[in-house]
Amino acid sequence: MCHPTLIKLAEVAIRDFDFSVVCGHRNKHDQTAAFESGHSKAEWGQSPHNLLPSRAMDLVPWPSQYSNKLLQSRLGHYMLGVAAALEIRIKWGGDFKTFYDAPHFELLEEIEDGVF
Repeated sequence: MCHPTLIKLAEVAIRDFDFSVVCGHRNKHDQTAAFESGHSKAEWGQSPHNLLPSRAMDLVPWPSQYSNKLLQSRLGHYMLGVAAALEIRIKWGGDFKTFYDAPHFELLEEIEDGVF
């Protein structure tokens, strides 16, 4: 389950860009598998995916195209623009300095209830 603000962002964004939400919350088993496979740099409890509701979601352009960096980049920049228009602060994994994670979108703060 994703945080309501991430759900709102996805619901608005999907109107003009076709994508799939492939990951929201990760339980301990899933986070450990993502870490061990190299798909995440975070161990269990260190990822915003591990919170309930999740403060991160992974998106891929539809039809599913993980390996298409150009399309992933377009989706990333599009999501940043939609988030800015909605005054939702997110960071995008395509901008990470040490680990390129284009599907990753993370809520920086919650403007509705002040929870970090």
